[in-house]
Amino acid sequence: MEAQAARAIDRDQDLEDFLISRQATCNDKTLSTYGFYLRPFVRWLDNRPLSAISIAAYRLARRQAKKSDATIGNDHRMIKTYCRWLLDEGRLTSDPFVGPGRVKPLPTKRRRRQVYTDAEIVKLLAATFVKAANKRRMELTRRRWKENGPYMREARQARALVLLFCDSALRAEEVAKLTCKSVRTAELIVDSKGGHEDVAFIGPVTRSALRELAGNRSDADPLFRDWKGKQCSTRAIRGIIARLAKRAGVALPPRPLHAFRHFAARQWVKAKVPDLAIRQLMRHSNLSTTRIYTELDAAELAALHADASNIQKLLDQAEQQAAPEPKPQAVSARQGRRLRAVARARKRTNSSS
Repeated sequence: MEAQAARAIDRDQDLEDFLISRQATCNDKTLSTYGFYLRPFVRWLDNRPLSAISIAAYRLARRQAKKSDATIGNDHRMIKTYCRWLLDEGRLTSDPFVGPGRVKPLPTKRRRRQVYTDAEIVKLLAATFVKAANKRRMELTRRRWKENGPYMREARQARALVLLFCDSALRAEEVAKLTCKSVRTAELIVDSKGGHEDVAFIGPVTRSALRELAGNRSDADPLFRDWKGKQCSTRAIRGIIARLAKRAGVALPPRPLHAFRHFAARQWVKAKVPDLAIRQLMRHSNLSTTRIYTELDAAELAALHADASNIQKLLDQAEQQAAPEPKPQAVSARQGRRLRAVARARKRTNSSS
């Protein structure tokens, strides 16, 4: 019993050490997500060995508990990262996700990726020019519709957000951390994924809109603010885009903020920007990740397919081969005598010459 208790304590300590090691590269939300999925797994292990068999059994237990596919998928990813850390630290002899008898990967279903079209981006930008539609006298403005009120601030923020997302391919977390000082410097420095500092590139139109949004506020003030004037969270940014899309009559994709990132990448592909340059613009560590974003959309694939397809040519050739051969035209006796007479006359002419 004492050995089992010591083993459980060691596993609890391993998990706490793992979470501490993640603090250097993960934010608080990611750390809480790791703990949310890994603590039930460590409690379930109890005195079982950590192996591919035990992980498969835990997955089966989660399915029997009627957990969703998304939850089981998150379990798989978190446990895989945890096992690799244990292996690197020498606390696990072999990786249960590598080699013979490894944990089988979860089956995945390919879904059609939904990305904004050019027409939808135009509608979103047009909807940023908002006003009180029910007001008869615009000079009588209530506090919330004044220049610094929440309605006008959201209108300017929505326009700046759409321009920034489409121009820079920034992540929502990176946008939420921007301050007024960020847009006043020559380079747009962002706190990127993993705690890195990266340079994001924007055009003069986007930079002008961001500086106008910053105005004369302090450098330390957040660039994007929520309804109460505090720093925007990703949820608040999603709410701004959702209200904008409702005014514009645009149906949002399942991941509305991340879809802007795909839109920006495809615009660069259309401009014939090389994949290596797009990888740097999107701040990816691997080119394989960038190629997920640079896939051609359905309209572009349809146009390329139409140009390359020779189905119509093959069908025309088949119709020509299947057509019946024309029968020789029947010649009457009178026409035959006349043709023979003409042939004899030509023959005499040739012989005399």
